[in-house]
Amino acid sequence: MAIVSVVSPPQIVLENRNGSIIENGRQLRDFWMAVQQHAPTLAKQSGIVLDISALYTTANRRNDSFEASLTAVPIAGIRGLHVHTRHQAPPSADDTIPWETVFEKVREIPHDFFINPELHHKNQVGDTIAFCERYLGEE
Repeated sequence: MAIVSVVSPPQIVLENRNGSIIENGRQLRDFWMAVQQHAPTLAKQSGIVLDISALYTTANRRNDSFEASLTAVPIAGIRGLHVHTRHQAPPSADDTIPWETVFEKVREIPHDFFINPELHHKNQVGDTIAFCERYLGEE
């Protein structure tokens, strides 16, 4: 699996956001099921960008299980990941997000996908790439 390799990039992606109509894993699942049922041609050209931080924040705000919300996200719909914990800082193993659990799911994705890290400074690029590679087992 390559971090940046995308054979057929999606034309349209939807990202879960805090406070939006689609913010948790169940809502992402329902969205993806609706696209597959009502617009199967579109499903081949679209997908989900899973914002890990937004999913985690939403679960905590609702007193829901982050793991259950993550499990509900359909693997087939994931076309990309938005990887960060806090704005302005690269992800870290010391974050409150259970990154090992996140990347267990990510390693199940059988198709190419992209990673959209939250970077605000060019000096964060190396650390962020190393973080993702470590959790993907590509070091």
